[in-house]
Amino acid sequence: MAELLSFPLLPTFRDPAGSVELRPDGAYRRIRAPFDAEILTFLALPIASRLVAEGRLVSSEIVSQSSASAQRCAVNQQAVTDAVPALPVQADSLVLRHPRVSFTSYPWEWSPALWLAAAELTLNLSADLIREGWQLKDATPLNVLFEGTRPVFVDVLSIERSRPGESIWLAYGQFVRTFLLPMLAYARLGWPPDATLTRRDGF
Repeated sequence: MAELLSFPLLPTFRDPAGSVELRPDGAYRRIRAPFDAEILTFLALPIASRLVAEGRLVSSEIVSQSSASAQRCAVNQQAVTDAVPALPVQADSLVLRHPRVSFTSYPWEWSPALWLAAAELTLNLSADLIREGWQLKDATPLNVLFEGTRPVFVDVLSIERSRPGESIWLAYGQFVRTFLLPMLAYARLGWPPDATLTRRDGF
């Protein structure tokens, strides 16, 4: 565990809240304060457990630095409650481990049917989160990976609390640019999905 924590992690695309490192046994995500407390709060909620059980959200383990054996606890409400006091108070205080998918694919490699499945997952996930007082702060196909033909949302750092009085989904514009317009361009203009390779912020 000491090697992991001293290894330089890769910054995630555009998100200053965390960084990620891919290893054979999983994807390790370091979350910086103060974002770590919000993620721990979300992972302790029943909706987080339900989304993971349904296969719609990637599962997470808290990797604790509190013991020499690098204790790991499964993320559920009791585990988070037990783990919070043991987490260190440094700026980089929380490391999560996510399982790696069996085969990594990217949006520009997907068929139109997979695009539609990823879009439906993103919208349904967003709706469920909003009902619980949370939201997706971004909505790009790059937050989705596939286990076979089943889409899985893998970027837990995209989940944040809804802001009081905020009635507009700020990520809607990104959803239109990166999901709807590419699908519309395919359906109406015959543009192939791989045209998004050079347009990662959408059309």
